[in-house]
Amino acid sequence: MIVPITGRQLTLPEGPIFNLQRADQSDHTIGKFRSWAGYKNFGADSATNGLVLFQHVLSFSGSETTGRTGIHGHFAHAHIVIPTSGRAMFSYDGVITTVEPGAVIVQHGGTIHDQFEYTYAAASDTDNRKTSLTIEPVPIGAQNRSFGFLEFFVPLSFANVEIIPPKNVCEVDQRTAWDHPYHAEGANFSIRHANSPDAAYRPSWDETILKLATPKLGCLLEDWWQLGLFVQPPRPVQKAPLSALVSAERRAGLMYFTW
Repeated sequence: MIVPITGRQLTLPEGPIFNLQRADQSDHTIGKFRSWAGYKNFGADSATNGLVLFQHVLSFSGSETTGRTGIHGHFAHAHIVIPTSGRAMFSYDGVITTVEPGAVIVQHGGTIHDQFEYTYAAASDTDNRKTSLTIEPVPIGAQNRSFGFLEFFVPLSFANVEIIPPKNVCEVDQRTAWDHPYHAEGANFSIRHANSPDAAYRPSWDETILKLATPKLGCLLEDWWQLGLFVQPPRPVQKAPLSALVSAERRAGLMYFTW
């Protein structure tokens, strides 16, 4: 199977087909990218032979000491950030955004951004490494913690481009730096907060998709429901005329890959 965009062909390896890394097999390495941040690699790069980078990033100093990141971009195919502790302020494509647990941020490959505030609340390096993770909103008045987030990139290696160095960023830059040749035309970032209407759990399928599905796909969905992978069983799938099956099979092929 060929992976779109990267062009990589997926084949079964000679050895194990998965990689298991336990919590105590990795720790935060300070300064791997930002001098004030610790990066804990979850081993996805080894498991996927360099296709995916999945890590936890944790502040080991506050922005009042180390300053902002400067305006920059990470030119990966996919970049997802899930805050797990503390609080930070970013500018994404000129939009000032508060980032804290409960939110999910998806950046396109050319999102121009700047992280200019981030919390640090640990008494020592050792205590900071024990900062607990949560993806649920933190109650008002809760104890402040160091800013941390889960970060997902595809692929493992990508270009990091500095647009404006930290010490040279001004207010005008903050608002307009996204309008840059490196910014992908028509692309945008997305942030979903915990109180967003679409943030709740819901069934994993769409009735329209099921109507287009073939009987074979309908049986597959029914099997998955029996295994507990869906909230409720899908509706019975009506057999489509032969003229419609070709189109449906093509859609089914795409859905198999997406899932």
